[in-house]
Amino acid sequence: MKKLRIFVVSNSCWNLVNYRYPLLSTLHENGYEVYCIAPLDDSAHTLASLGVTLLPVKLKRSGLTLLQDIIYIKQMGRLIRTFCPNVVLTFTAKPNIYIPLIACQMQVPSIVSITGFGSAFLKQGILRWLFINLYKVSLPRSTKVFFHNKSDRDFCIQNGFLRYDRTVVVPGSGINLKCCVRSLTSPGIGEFRFLMHSRLLKDKGVLEYIAACKVVKQNCPSIHCELAGFFDAGNPSRLGVKQIEQLCNEAGVQFKGRSSDAQKLYNGVSCVVLPSYREGLPRVLLEAACAGIPSITTDVPGCRDVVIDGETGLLCRVADAHDLARKMLIMSEFSRDALNQMGRLARERVAREFNEETVTKAYIDEIERCVSDSR
Repeated sequence: MKKLRIFVVSNSCWNLVNYRYPLLSTLHENGYEVYCIAPLDDSAHTLASLGVTLLPVKLKRSGLTLLQDIIYIKQMGRLIRTFCPNVVLTFTAKPNIYIPLIACQMQVPSIVSITGFGSAFLKQGILRWLFINLYKVSLPRSTKVFFHNKSDRDFCIQNGFLRYDRTVVVPGSGINLKCCVRSLTSPGIGEFRFLMHSRLLKDKGVLEYIAACKVVKQNCPSIHCELAGFFDAGNPSRLGVKQIEQLCNEAGVQFKGRSSDAQKLYNGVSCVVLPSYREGLPRVLLEAACAGIPSITTDVPGCRDVVIDGETGLLCRVADAHDLARKMLIMSEFSRDALNQMGRLARERVAREFNEETVTKAYIDEIERCVSDSR
């Protein structure tokens, strides 16, 4: 019997490795012929070691790049005609917009994943207007659309992009409960430590976090504030290395740089902070909960889907450093028992509702449904 051929398309190999590795691994183990299509980056060798076939393309992830996008569309058209995939899975904005149009024309089922609407949707302007109207054209041509939170799904339905029965909501990319096992030093033992771990982008609330830490340190100098993450040069919301280093130095924040060892990073942390402007469903909050650590995050789509205010963490106002600082000071005054209780409830909820096996199964079930319907 001929193997089913699956295209998995994203704007970077890094995205596929960091968020789609369990899905890719399961597809490969189940006998699917998996082709990953993305621009080459430092994570390409990891995909190759997984046993999937990598087909590199050129794509500028963000912005209005008409000529480059036309070249990308032609590349994708040639790949689909050449390899004749049974199903195409897409992740990230431009693949989500362009691929359903190509696949529909070639009568290939496509499964789109809206993992968050990104920088283009956060500000009013021509770019937001353009992306909304492109989604209106492309999403109806997909076979099914996966969302990481109900707010994004409701936005698309209310604006006439999709019918309800063409949508699925999954708990983000899910989390492996073994990836972050709670250590004996975390949380609440010894000095109080706040950690923000994310890409170093303005939209992630990095500047608000640093400003809030400065206020917290002024009120309670013994509290430790840390920032970890990497600089995403291709993102329009990127922050500069010197800018971050200078601001951290002025605020008394320890900048830890990039870390790939979540277990080591979260050891001894009392509370994880993510003051993001909007998310699909943030993995860092799942990791924190998995490690039994309470979180402070913003009351916005995606973030509030993970943290229950007053139960597994605290919610603060978006783009408001003063409110964030206030919530950080409140958290720092909780007893060790209260922190442990929050962390325990957070882990129990993640185990119950955000397991990565649930997400992987949802994708495989939909792939099999698409193949069955197309025969």
